[in-house]
Amino acid sequence: MSPLPTPGLAEASAPPGAWRLRPVGPGDEALLRRIDAGTRQAELDATDWSETQREQFLDLQYRARRAHYEADNPGAEHGIVEICGDGRAWSAAGHLWLQRQRDALHVLDIALRPDCCGRGLGTRVLRSVMDRAAGSGRVVSIHVEPGSAAHRLCERLGFVPVGPLLGTHQRMAWSAGPAPFLGMGAAAAPP
Repeated sequence: MSPLPTPGLAEASAPPGAWRLRPVGPGDEALLRRIDAGTRQAELDATDWSETQREQFLDLQYRARRAHYEADNPGAEHGIVEICGDGRAWSAAGHLWLQRQRDALHVLDIALRPDCCGRGLGTRVLRSVMDRAAGSGRVVSIHVEPGSAAHRLCERLGFVPVGPLLGTHQRMAWSAGPAPFLGMGAAAAPP
């Protein structure tokens, strides 16, 4: 299996603001839970739940999503998105879960810490996936909520809706060449 898409930065030094992707390791569980919790803050703020209820909800959601991705997408690549703050120190900014298929790279999940959003990092990570797909003649697909920031980002990058809504999410796809994915059914990509 080819490695996760990485900008190819030297380990010793990198320009401030550079990013890289490293494989998820055994010690990353707490980090992944914090990233996941950060993406759900607005949802939690809309409730009157106690701290215990919030923690239980976050735990249940995290475990269910992870179990689903692992069971339905064997061999999926899961990486930690890291950014360089000062040319030497790297810190976790989010994660990317990517499933390589015969004719597509499917983004199962991309999540950034809230303080890393709106700075172009998501654009750079997705463009890296798009470059990887273009180099291998594949399309990129992703499921996003219509009207969300992720949906707007995908539209700006040239993704187009494919098929009907699947629950609360829209499948979107991008291709470097002619759009062969437009004829693909909704079942062509994993949920």
